[in-house]
Amino acid sequence: MKTYCLPGDSIPIPMDNLQVAIEQTYGVKIEICRVPLSSELLRGMIEIYKDRSVIYIDDALNLEWSRYVFTKEACHHLLKDPEFCTADPIGIIESVLLDISVEDGNGTPGKDVLSEELVKFAVIELLFPINFRDDCKAEINEKKTSIYDIAARFQIPMHLVEIALSDLYMDIAKRIWDEINDPEYLPDSSVNPSKSKQ
Repeated sequence: MKTYCLPGDSIPIPMDNLQVAIEQTYGVKIEICRVPLSSELLRGMIEIYKDRSVIYIDDALNLEWSRYVFTKEACHHLLKDPEFCTADPIGIIESVLLDISVEDGNGTPGKDVLSEELVKFAVIELLFPINFRDDCKAEINEKKTSIYDIAARFQIPMHLVEIALSDLYMDIAKRIWDEINDPEYLPDSSVNPSKSKQ
């Protein structure tokens, strides 16, 4: 994934690169369908099968939101585990839209709801990479640019920029990336299929 998605000279990250990275890493074929969803709340969804998936994106979305929706739905492959799937997609949509906490019976959010939240973090990390965020935040603080301009530069919705540049998110992301970049870090091979292939 790093080969395809970490930025070199290519900002914004090309969606084709991300699609190829996920297809090759997880052994799936991704089909993208632009459809009229006729809803202000539902922007897209994914159907995952054994060796393929179909991502539906509302054809009324602009470029920034289309990139967000594609990336968010494609990132479900990173969590493709039966425990993170749902037999009640309508319930998940309602809980996410209405900000209702759906519990697993033990007082904690169900893994299917957790999956929706985790992919949002993955979207930020892929579309607004950490190595740009300190400079972007400094430019905003020095009034050299704005959240709007940064969103346009990376072709992402403004709310992603706001989240990614918040002190809390920047601190959490830095700690996670420091851990991942630690030479002794060994990811769980059940979550990282490429690890099991080594």
